[in-house]
Amino acid sequence: MIISDEIEDLMLNGKFLDVLELLEELKTNSTLSLFDELELTSLQLLSQRHLRNYTKLAPYFDKLSKLYEKIKLQYPEAKEMRNLFNEFIEKKITFIIFTDSIKSLSSGIKERFPLIIYTEIQSQIRAKSNFFFPLKHDDFLKFFNLFQEYKGYIFYAELHVNAAWSHLYKWENKIALNLAFDFQKKAQDKNDAYGMVISHATIAGVYADMGNSREAIDHSFEYLKLAKRLGITNVIWHAYFSLALNHTYADDIVNSKKYDLICSELEEQPDFTDTLTKSSRKLVEVHLNVKAGDIDLALAQLLKILEKPNTLMNNYTLGIAYELISGIYIQKNEYDNALEYTNKSLEIREEFGGRAILAVNYFHIIEIYLTLEKETEAFKYFEKLRKLNEETDELLINNLYLFSKALLLKSEKTSESKEKAKKILVDIISAETPFYHTTDKSYLYLCDILLEEVRVSENMALIATLQNYIKELTLKATFANSNLLIIELYFLQSKLLLLDLKVEEAINVLEQALTLARDKGLVRLEILLSNEYDLLLLQLDKWEEFTSYLPTIDERMELTHVEDLVTKMMRKWIPYGSIIPEKESPQFFIILSKEGMNIFSESFSDVVFDKAVIGDILVKIKSLANELIPNQEPKRFRFRQHSCLLTQVEDLLFC
Repeated sequence: MIISDEIEDLMLNGKFLDVLELLEELKTNSTLSLFDELELTSLQLLSQRHLRNYTKLAPYFDKLSKLYEKIKLQYPEAKEMRNLFNEFIEKKITFIIFTDSIKSLSSGIKERFPLIIYTEIQSQIRAKSNFFFPLKHDDFLKFFNLFQEYKGYIFYAELHVNAAWSHLYKWENKIALNLAFDFQKKAQDKNDAYGMVISHATIAGVYADMGNSREAIDHSFEYLKLAKRLGITNVIWHAYFSLALNHTYADDIVNSKKYDLICSELEEQPDFTDTLTKSSRKLVEVHLNVKAGDIDLALAQLLKILEKPNTLMNNYTLGIAYELISGIYIQKNEYDNALEYTNKSLEIREEFGGRAILAVNYFHIIEIYLTLEKETEAFKYFEKLRKLNEETDELLINNLYLFSKALLLKSEKTSESKEKAKKILVDIISAETPFYHTTDKSYLYLCDILLEEVRVSENMALIATLQNYIKELTLKATFANSNLLIIELYFLQSKLLLLDLKVEEAINVLEQALTLARDKGLVRLEILLSNEYDLLLLQLDKWEEFTSYLPTIDERMELTHVEDLVTKMMRKWIPYGSIIPEKESPQFFIILSKEGMNIFSESFSDVVFDKAVIGDILVKIKSLANELIPNQEPKRFRFRQHSCLLTQVEDLLFC
C-alpha cells in the first residue's frame, strides 16, 4: 500500500507539496501494481485539490477512471465489492449483509476497501455532477468504522466533506450542518489539521446559506486562523474570500471591502495558483454594489459576467447569479425579467436533485406572481410546492409551503382568509427552527396585516403588538448579524413610535439606524435616513401639535408613510438606489467651550452668513450640550433651514 505512516502524517498536517514529492519518488523508483497506481493517483488528486490547484485535476480524474476500469476487469473481487456497494445504495441488501460480505473477500481486496469505495463514489460524482452524492447521510456515517478498520481515514475524510457540501448545494442545511460538525469532531480526534480547516470552511458555508452571518463570520475567522498555520496561500485566499463574502451577506461593506482587498493582494503572490475560483470574487463586488444601492451597476456587472458563464466556477454559482439578477429586477419593478431569471435559476437547480432548493425557487416564483396579482399562476407553483411538502419531512420545505399558503390566503383580501393567514404566520415565527427565507418576511407580513387592522379599527392597542413583533425580529436579526435588516427595522420602529406619538423615542431610534448605516458603509441608505431625520425635525411642530389633541389614525399614517415602508420591506427593498451621494456643502462651523463660550466661528457659504444668527444657534447648542457624550457619534438637530451636527471632543463642542 502507498499510504505509509509518513504520508498520512504529511496529509493530516497539510504538507501536500511534500506528499506530491514523495509520490513522484515512489512512482520513479518502485514497481507498482494496478492498485498501487490507483492509490498513488488518488493521493495526487487529493493533494492537488487540497492545494486548491483546480485547473490541474482533470488529468488525475482521467487516469483514475482508466485505472479503475482495468482493476474491475482484472480483479473480480474488486468488481464484486463495487456491486455490493451499489446494492446497498439501492437498498437491496442491509448494511450488516454488506459488511459481512466485504469481510468474506480475500485479504488483498479487503485492505483496498477504502480505495475502491472512494474511487467508486468519485466516479459516480464525476458521472453526474459535483452536487451529487450517492449515499444518504445516515447511511454514509455507517461507513466510518469500516474505513478506519482498513486504515482509510484519508479517503473517508474527503468523502465526508463531499457529502456535507452536496447537502449544502441542495440547501438541506440541517443535514449539511450535522455532517460538518460530525466531521469536525472526527478531524479533531485524528489531529487532522487540514480537516479542521475545511470543517470550519464548511460550517461557515452552511451558516451563510441559513442566513446566520454572525456564525458564518465567526467560523470564517477560525478558518483563516487555521489556514494561516498551514501556510498554503491558496487556502488562505479562500479564508479571506469567505470573510469578504460573509461580511457582504452581513451588509458590512466596510469590512467586506477590507477582506476583498486582501484577496486581490494575495492573487499577486507567485504561489497563488487558484485561477479557477478567483473569478467567483466578482460576485462579492456585485453583492457589495447591490447592498450599497448601486443596482444598475450590479446588474451591468452580472450581465457582463454571463457573457462568459464559464468564468464562474460551476452551475451552482451560475444559479446564484441568476437569482441575484432576478432580485435586482424585482427592485426595479421589472417583474417579467425577474421571472425569466428565476426560471433560469430553477432550470439549473433542478439538476441538483435537492427538493429544498427547488422549493426555494418555487417560493420565489409564487411571490412574484402574487405581487403581479396573478393568483392563478401563483397557485400552479403552490401546487408543486405542496407536492414536494407531501413527499418529504424537511422543515425548510414545510416552512416555505406554509408561508406560501399564508400569502395566498392574504391575497384573497377577506377578513376570514386574513385571520387564517395571520395564524399561519404566527406559527412560523414561533417555530423552534427559524429559516430566514420565511421567518423575516412572516414578521413583516404580520405587521402589514396588523397595520391594516389599526387603520380600520383605530385600535391603538395593536401598535404595542406591532412593536413587540418588530423587537423580536430585531433581536433575531442582531443575532444573525443582518445589519441591513436591523437598520430597516430601526427605521420602521421609529415610524411606529410616531404613530404612538412618542416623538423623542422615534428620533433616538432613527439615530441608531443612521449610526449603524454609517458604520457599515451603507452611504446611500445613510443619506436616505439623514433626509428622513431632517424631515422629522421639520415636522416636529406638527407632531407636537398632535400631542395636544388626538389625531386620527389616517392622519398619523399619512404623515409617517409607515404602510409604504412595510410594503417595500416585504419586497426586500427600501429604494435608496436613486440617491446619489454628494459632497457635503458646509454652511458654517463653530467651536465652543464646554461652558458655551464661542471660540471660533466661520461661514463657508457663498451667501453671506448673518452673524446675528450665531447667537441664536449658541442658545440651541447650549440646550443640547448636556445630552452629548464626549467622543461619541454627533447629535443631529435642525436650526431654521439648516441641518446641524453637534459633537463633543474632550471639553470642546463642534457644530
